[in-house]
Amino acid sequence: MIGRDRELATLRGLLAETGAGHGSAVLVHGAAGVGKSALLRRAGTDAAESGFKVLRTSGVEPEQWLPFAALQLLLQPVAHGIDDLPAHHRSALNGAFGVRDTEPEMYRVGLAVLELLADAASHQPLLLLVDDVQWIDSCSRDVLKFVARRTRDLTIQIIAAARIQYSESHVLLDLPLEPLGPPAAAELLDAGAPDLPAPLRALILERAAGYPLALVELPKAVQGMTAQMDDLPLTQRLEDAFSARTDAVSRECRTLLLVLAVEPAAPLNLLLDVSSRLLGSAVSVDAVQEAVDADLVTLVGYTPEFRHPLMRTAIYTHATLADRLAAHRALAAVMDDTPERQLAHEAAATIGPDEELAARLEQFADASQARGKVAAAVPALRQAADLVLDARRRTGILVRAAELSSEINDRAGVQALLDRTDMSALGRVERARLMVVSDNCAFESGDPQRRIQDMVSAAAGAFDVGAADVAENLLWRAAARCFFQDGDAQVRARAAAELDRWNPDPDAPPTSWRCGRTPSRTGTGPT
Repeated sequence: MIGRDRELATLRGLLAETGAGHGSAVLVHGAAGVGKSALLRRAGTDAAESGFKVLRTSGVEPEQWLPFAALQLLLQPVAHGIDDLPAHHRSALNGAFGVRDTEPEMYRVGLAVLELLADAASHQPLLLLVDDVQWIDSCSRDVLKFVARRTRDLTIQIIAAARIQYSESHVLLDLPLEPLGPPAAAELLDAGAPDLPAPLRALILERAAGYPLALVELPKAVQGMTAQMDDLPLTQRLEDAFSARTDAVSRECRTLLLVLAVEPAAPLNLLLDVSSRLLGSAVSVDAVQEAVDADLVTLVGYTPEFRHPLMRTAIYTHATLADRLAAHRALAAVMDDTPERQLAHEAAATIGPDEELAARLEQFADASQARGKVAAAVPALRQAADLVLDARRRTGILVRAAELSSEINDRAGVQALLDRTDMSALGRVERARLMVVSDNCAFESGDPQRRIQDMVSAAAGAFDVGAADVAENLLWRAAARCFFQDGDAQVRARAAAELDRWNPDPDAPPTSWRCGRTPSRTGTGPT
């Protein structure tokens, strides 16, 4: 690698310490295209040469809603050891990976995974490479954080990479990855494209801004995009470079690449089958080899993977709408064994409202929630909301999805769902439920007094239409804000008056525990 001597020295030092029995976890973070995946691949090569067993996984956008998807991929090389675990650990892992109907508690899965990895590490040091953490499902991410906190006395090293820096400083060592400096950037460009004309070389160096992915990829398609390079942002230039490279491959290869972009976790046999259906003629492994030779994908075992997530985005967006819809339909027709993915593709292949499909997605969400698989219910509800015509019903579905996202502590998911909610279509109960969800995530910036007043008003509205449980929950939260955000005398009095209006039993648990009134420095009111 060029220009990464400091980072490689850090990772090699950690591997040496892990080999001596002092494991750790490190997060490599930086922008897309800065070289995180390449650094992880080099660390994996170094570790394997030093006698480590290397386990790999990465997040992909379609799988971020599938509970434990990334974890299952990571553990495949050591999965044979599950049978040797105590019964309660076997049960936890079988439940997590779908062998059981119910989803186990997260800490039980974490303990089982730690035991499995510790057993494997007792025979050979382990390196866990976890790429694109920002797209890993929340269940896998929580388990990996659990394990990361407990590697200190084990021969287990975790190296993760993400586009963002997570606030996990107490768990992970921090390794920011910056763009290459000018000398290293020029060396990398010249190594891959030594014969560029001087003006073009200078332009690529300027526009790549030290990002290794741009320095490697832009010269490969530069003949077709030199006129536009000044006007495009870096990620768009890269996507154009990737999509332009597909123009030179065969129709069979382009079809296979589109199917892979639509379902990046699909096994090779499924990719070939669906590609053949779409093309109307056989697509063989020659198309896979063509994609590998064109440097568009790499093979991990027999599974093709895009060399970079931007490549998948470029190929998907470069395809015509008709081709994308056809690919989703073809995948839905053959994915009976994974109903959540089948439904997802059916929804993606649908243009306009479809009440019947929306109802099926809601039924799937109901069944997933009943089995404790909350993370699987959220994407189904999100897609169901896109398919219903009635604004009130759509809003109700989004509120429910936000509630479930809050349950699994997916704050980014909650915010995305809240942003889609039509506030004008909210009924009294939905408004109160939404405020509970919002309160679960964080205190909003702005005027806390106004926020508390809004919460009390929403609680009153829910109570008046018979949703006492939602009202009590929200009023208790308003009271908590009175304490933590120094609610003034007016808002405290209003919260207390609302509770008095309900005429609650003073000895009932919801009254005494959730909406208690205690003296405060501003008078008597809820705290």
